[in-house]
Amino acid sequence: MPNHAPALWILAASLLFATMSALVKVAAAGVSLPEIVFFRSLPAGVVLFAMARFRRERIATRQWRLHALRCVVGVCTMFVGFYAVSKLPLATATTLEYTTPLFILACKYSKRSISAEECAALLSDAEWQVKPLL
Repeated sequence: MPNHAPALWILAASLLFATMSALVKVAAAGVSLPEIVFFRSLPAGVVLFAMARFRRERIATRQWRLHALRCVVGVCTMFVGFYAVSKLPLATATTLEYTTPLFILACKYSKRSISAEECAALLSDAEWQVKPLL
């Protein structure tokens, strides 16, 4: 008998991401982008902090610079993704978000050289894809 649990988790994740995108689109009409990013991140931070305390695990790390870099990149990526959702039609923003890995692959194997600016935009998500569409 096949195990359908992984497929159901994927469907649930897709549904939750679609719901989040729709809520960001609605919220962007009256709330600033930094507020949306903050309130998107706050519950996760609180839950992770509570889980660490409950398990009596240390939050401090020896690799604090890499942790800080990861946080900065994550927040910047969230800003760019939410910006795309707020400015583009929801279907277009979602399609571009899901196809970002394909653009990275295409750039890696193309003969055209990529500038540092384009590379940074690619790695930070879909900002370079949004500019031509606005």
